[in-house]
Amino acid sequence: MAFVLTTALAGCATAGTTSAVDAAARPNGGRYPRNASRFDVRPQSDTTLRFAPAEVRWVREGLEGIAVDPAQGDALVARFRVLAVDGDSATALVTGQTTRLATGHVALLLPPAQRPWRERAFWWGAAAATSTFTLIALAVLAL
Repeated sequence: MAFVLTTALAGCATAGTTSAVDAAARPNGGRYPRNASRFDVRPQSDTTLRFAPAEVRWVREGLEGIAVDPAQGDALVARFRVLAVDGDSATALVTGQTTRLATGHVALLLPPAQRPWRERAFWWGAAAATSTFTLIALAVLAL
């Protein structure tokens, strides 16, 4: 019985956790993971850039990303925040840069984190915990 309870609670506790993606999404979290989406950058001015998100639907206002130089081994060029997404292009505000943005640079964005209740493991853990607590309550009431 204790094993089932421990398993159920562990399933609920780990359903919402994510891996190194969250650590890299933080401003000082180090390098971006390899699964970050890459977009070609078209600089508009010193403070804005545009990129085409193509078929990616999760790009929206407020997302933060970085621009890198692939010719220099993905060296950091700038940090940016997406201001607007209209049709086939997105406009972003440069919040900090190490060198001037150029046409050959690439924007890296991470998809937003999934909410835990949208994952199957969360619901399995919730169902197991509910049934376990129900059985315990019935056993206590039967005494």
